[in-house]
Amino acid sequence: MSSRIADLYRKLKHRIVSIEGMKAGPEREDLLLSPYFFFPEREERKVSYGSGMIIHPKGYILTCYHVVAGIRAAKVKWGKRPELYQAKLVWAQQDKDVAVLKINPSKKLPTVTFCKDAHVGERVFAIGNPFGFEHTLTMGILSGKERTVSTANNEYEGMLQTDATLNPGNSGGPLFNTKGQVIGMNAIIIQSHQSMGFAIPTRTFLPLIQKYLPKTISSDSG
Repeated sequence: MSSRIADLYRKLKHRIVSIEGMKAGPEREDLLLSPYFFFPEREERKVSYGSGMIIHPKGYILTCYHVVAGIRAAKVKWGKRPELYQAKLVWAQQDKDVAVLKINPSKKLPTVTFCKDAHVGERVFAIGNPFGFEHTLTMGILSGKERTVSTANNEYEGMLQTDATLNPGNSGGPLFNTKGQVIGMNAIIIQSHQSMGFAIPTRTFLPLIQKYLPKTISSDSG
């Protein structure tokens, strides 16, 4: 299993991007209440980190809304160098914590594929940008489904629960199954509880982003 995950990681890591930017300090309520970021009161601005996944070869990127809310001049890192791109927010739905960014690459980009089915107990893994450490791989199992999680900003329903380690900066990145398909988008950690992370399932966000997907997108229902 570990060798298969290693092979998938090499194949998939360049379909994941790192998102960085400056966010306002704690006087901004929408940022202060984010489930992913903590802002010391003495700082007015702080670098924030997030993740995203490429959903269209022309540079459309899926991430969480709270990753980009309040960011000034979001920067996206992609590729082996990695290349740095200025990102534009083209669509967002705050109550679903979903957003789409657009960059302008010089060539077509590799994209992720999706699966609408997920099974408790199956092996899963995440690739993301926790604390700015790009392409970090963590593994675990799918611990639960149909979880309801409340934050100060949102009520999340139907969430996937995993014990794969998620840290600040993993938000917006994919939760993969062992076929290398995205089953969810990592969104929430509970910092007072170890090994508890939550992802928005694909069946929740795919209907919202259809117009940003290529017509030939691969989406497996089983």
